[in-house]
Amino acid sequence: MHSVTSPSGNLTIDAGLDDAGRLGWSVRWGGDEVIARSCLRLLLSSGEISQGFLEIGAEVEEVVEAFDLPSGKADRAEVPMRRLRLDLEHEGRPFTIWFTAANDAAALRWGMDVRPGERLIDERLEWRFVEDVRTWSLDCPNFRSSFEGEYESRPVSNLIAGDRRCLPLTFWSKTAAGVIHEAAVTGHAGSMISGHLHNPLGLETGLSPRLNDDSGAAVLFHGDRHVSPWRVVLLADHPGTLIESNTLLALNPPSKIEDTSWIRPGRVTWDWWCGPVAPGRPFKAGMNTETFEFFVDFAAEVGIEYCMIDG
Repeated sequence: MHSVTSPSGNLTIDAGLDDAGRLGWSVRWGGDEVIARSCLRLLLSSGEISQGFLEIGAEVEEVVEAFDLPSGKADRAEVPMRRLRLDLEHEGRPFTIWFTAANDAAALRWGMDVRPGERLIDERLEWRFVEDVRTWSLDCPNFRSSFEGEYESRPVSNLIAGDRRCLPLTFWSKTAAGVIHEAAVTGHAGSMISGHLHNPLGLETGLSPRLNDDSGAAVLFHGDRHVSPWRVVLLADHPGTLIESNTLLALNPPSKIEDTSWIRPGRVTWDWWCGPVAPGRPFKAGMNTETFEFFVDFAAEVGIEYCMIDG
């Protein structure tokens, strides 16, 4: 078993293999366990990868992600982290998993060699809590969600397997407030989360399927190596502190926009707030050029910087 602690010392990840070669991790916040040992399971067209791992090597490195913010709560962010890398092998296949301990987040991602013609059917990651935490999440009855709705408050024990919820999922325990989310979702399906089939205090993430083929996840394997997104849990002593975090940004790849000088924050008008209303105009208000020219002129007249067109 290996441990990696955040630079501030308030967050610790314990990770490694059990006697059956199952890969798992747990997360401590301020010395108290928040996420109990939780395991990763991959379902491939060639079979399941969940146990039988062999450890080849391990190392810890110091990482600092520093970057400018074109908008937001600060001009610049600097996020120090410690990262544990475990090099593993599964039936001759090289497999790597990284665990990142930031001052306010724990994260993991995996990478593996891909065999010709192989497909990823699903990726299941457990989130086993040590108590019946209160959660807030958005119900997603299918994989074509518009992500519009009420964030329902439920104890985790009330979330059942197959009851898909959209990320992020927020929770509050006796020792920490937290958010389960993901980062660096590139060439990989987005995740949803549901109750755990075998653990009433647990959750499990799964991948969205292909829209034209629900027999497998919407994941594109390019070349002979694939790396997953980061699976992240943000942690804080109080819920309000969670919005101060820049760790999710730090876990994403750098922006491809080199010149961000044109990105300027400002106020915006939005037709969904007012509806198709254009009083005294000789045209029927609606989703048409005349209406949005009217909205743009109104924004300019009252000094609002932007007008959003939402089709």
